[in-house]
Amino acid sequence: MWGESSGGHLAALAGLVGPGSADADALEGAHEVGAGDTGVRAVVDWYGVCDLVALAGHPVPAQAAGPGLPDPYAALLGGTEAQRPAPARAASPVTYATGPKPPPFLLVHGTRDGLVPFSQSEALAGALADAGGEVRLRPVEGADHIFLGSPDVPAIVAESVAFLARHLEAAGA
Repeated sequence: MWGESSGGHLAALAGLVGPGSADADALEGAHEVGAGDTGVRAVVDWYGVCDLVALAGHPVPAQAAGPGLPDPYAALLGGTEAQRPAPARAASPVTYATGPKPPPFLLVHGTRDGLVPFSQSEALAGALADAGGEVRLRPVEGADHIFLGSPDVPAIVAESVAFLARHLEAAGA
């Protein structure tokens, strides 16, 4: 799985909630989407949200909640402020980074990301390491969301492709 921003969030969830996880039955789906092997062999997450509970106190930047746009966190979680902790935990990849051994993760995140703080990837990296998983946190120094301000994007893409290729080859995929 590979995703950026909200796609990184979903890729991390897919990698952590799969066959063998305690929550797989509740989150796999009921429309035969989960038929067959749905296990994820590796994840590349570019600046995805990982802990919505911690993110709740982070101010929403103007570019994310411009005129006529809803607060993106409220739109995802729904309900009132008081009703959001349970869905925030359920939608947070760190909730599921407890084992069994998670797939390998490459987390790539700008250190000056104003939309999704770098600390989000740090939290997931720590949780994955604590669960015995292979994880590499790759900071992009000085970069904002979508790696704005970084000249290294071609190298980041190449590193991400190599990471997935290495792990898919090792798994015989």
